[in-house]
Amino acid sequence: MAVGSFIYFSGATAYRVLRLNQNGTLDTSFDTTTGFSGIPYSIFIQPDDGKIVLGGSFSSYKGSTVNSVVRINTDASIDPVFNIIDPFEKESNVPNIWAINKINDKILIGGAFDAYNNTSANLIRTDINGNYDSTFNIGTGFNGTIQTIFQQSDGKLLVGGSFTEYNGESIVGLVRFDY
Repeated sequence: MAVGSFIYFSGATAYRVLRLNQNGTLDTSFDTTTGFSGIPYSIFIQPDDGKIVLGGSFSSYKGSTVNSVVRINTDASIDPVFNIIDPFEKESNVPNIWAINKINDKILIGGAFDAYNNTSANLIRTDINGNYDSTFNIGTGFNGTIQTIFQQSDGKLLVGGSFTEYNGESIVGLVRFDY
């Protein structure tokens, strides 16, 4: 799987997301039709069912309104069960989702946004179906963009990005905390 600002791959139309066959050719059965209205930056393939969660700077996928994050099925159709309702907010420009990862039975979403669900945040947690988890509280959080989320074998989270503070403390680009 690949995401980005491309429209074509090896002469074939591939609207900003594609899947390759084992031999490196484009999988034409993965039909994204008109694809995204903007650019997807992050992708996570759920290991249990193969569904694909994508985030970026977009408001629609295949002509349907979505909210910077969408989950699609293995045939590239939108998964209607996934439920990101509230918009990601960014005061000065369009919000971007840079990092998505499934940790246990939750999905973490981070990026360049200021708020979600009327709560100041640039890292949120949802259940497996995209419903916002308001119990996930990281304090005042990060003062910049979150670009990666990774869970270590001991269960702790690493969050990396272009930030210089976490919860008011001076920290440059990488934070490790209990999940």
